[in-house]
Amino acid sequence: LRLTNHPSHIIGMLMLAGLSLLGLMSIPVSVYHAFSMSGTPWHQLLTVSFLLFMSASYTPLPGASGAQEGGFLVFFRGLFTQGTIGLALLVWRFFSYYLFLIVGAVMSIAGNLRSNHRQRNKEKAAAAQGEAEAADAAQKPVEEDA
Repeated sequence: LRLTNHPSHIIGMLMLAGLSLLGLMSIPVSVYHAFSMSGTPWHQLLTVSFLLFMSASYTPLPGASGAQEGGFLVFFRGLFTQGTIGLALLVWRFFSYYLFLIVGAVMSIAGNLRSNHRQRNKEKAAAAQGEAEAADAAQKPVEEDA
């Protein structure tokens, strides 16, 4: 395994994974403040978000569908007001799940289009080179054997 030879790469990957997880866990904090709510410290929101992530991660469904949403309503019921928790759930789920799907789909389509464009350019270049070689061969005089 190559990573065992480079412990700094392992540490770097662990730090990037931690930052990624922290970013994902901070979405409820951002949603909370986006609704102009106050009174709950950020570290409590972050802790509740982490508990939700850990408890719903063991649901064997793509994106832990259903468990995440139900867990959000249960875990954050006392932190969001009754009138805002449904909308907060939709905003949170969009940024924590659906945005990743949309960005992934766009990147996949763009990569596929780019790959197809490169392949067509290679084919055109090969065809042009073949035509140039054929034209060069036609212009050379044919030498007859004596």
